[in-house]
Amino acid sequence: MRREIEAMRKRRIITETGVYHVYQQANSRIIIFYDNEDKETFLKCVARSAKIFSVEVYAYVIMDNHWHLLVKTNHLSDFVSNYMVSYVKWYNYKHKKAGNLCNGPFSSSPKNNLNNILNCIKYIISVHLKYIFVL
Repeated sequence: MRREIEAMRKRRIITETGVYHVYQQANSRIIIFYDNEDKETFLKCVARSAKIFSVEVYAYVIMDNHWHLLVKTNHLSDFVSNYMVSYVKWYNYKHKKAGNLCNGPFSSSPKNNLNNILNCIKYIISVHLKYIFVL
């Protein structure tokens, strides 16, 4: 069964630029960032992982139940896995929960040229602005 699931999963596209839009949503779209401490801790986990794997973070936005990152790396899966494991352990301890926060693997979209990178930055900024104006 596991092999069938793995076979159905799309292979991650590797880009020559090493720039990716990374995004992930919480299980059932539940809120996982309740307060500033949650967001700050998540960013600290991302920063620690970025340092370990020599990742450049160009842009990010953290919403209540998901996040977006624009990063440059040659170790995308290791980078994401590292910050997620750290954050989930901390989150589960703080909120007295257990298990995963997100369904399945993270999503990523390669950005192959400057125009795509700039459009992604605009998109990430607009996600945040849209959220502010809706409230």
